[in-house]
Amino acid sequence: LATAAANYPGDVRRICERALGEWKFEPIRKTWQDRLTAPGVRHRDRVLALRGLGLSGDPTPVPQLLEIAHGVLQPAELRLEAALAAGRLKPEGLVADAQKLVDQKQGVSLVNRLAAARLLAAHKQSEAHALLLKLAVDPEPAVAADALERLNDIDCNLVLPLAEQAMQNADHLVRRQGMRSYTTLPTPERMGPVSRLLDDLVPKIGRAHV
Repeated sequence: LATAAANYPGDVRRICERALGEWKFEPIRKTWQDRLTAPGVRHRDRVLALRGLGLSGDPTPVPQLLEIAHGVLQPAELRLEAALAAGRLKPEGLVADAQKLVDQKQGVSLVNRLAAARLLAAHKQSEAHALLLKLAVDPEPAVAADALERLNDIDCNLVLPLAEQAMQNADHLVRRQGMRSYTTLPTPERMGPVSRLLDDLVPKIGRAHV
């Protein structure tokens, strides 16, 4: 698979490198790290490298990933992938970095806040949860949905205080995360709000949780 990934760009490389990341295939990690800074590398291949490193379980590249996540001149997709990879590889100690992104005056504020949420993807500290809860009520639905998803991934109990409000949001991704919390932790009282989304205008919301 590593040979195929090296020789065949495009979909073959994407599929092979995803598998190699999930299998924690160590020999390819240097290739991924080198790809982040080497000249002439295609944007899509840098994205694949970031995703592979995020799956590797090896925290060695975290400083490099943080540099990309904070780099306001970097393409938005690379910043967000780098933030998510760093958050997966270092499940603690990134609250200050996330807060710095939220407070950042340079760059695109939306991207900064999305990157902040992704840095905390696996954090179990109360400080991280507090920041994610603030982002979960962000007026921008993309930020709110992303923060709610991170909280649900960590512990659906964290979303319970916001779930019913989220299920009334105009954005279907926010509604989906609110519903996810209630259906993961069902009680008779929670089934009323859930039932109202079973015929949601976005059909996959109802189907996903039945």
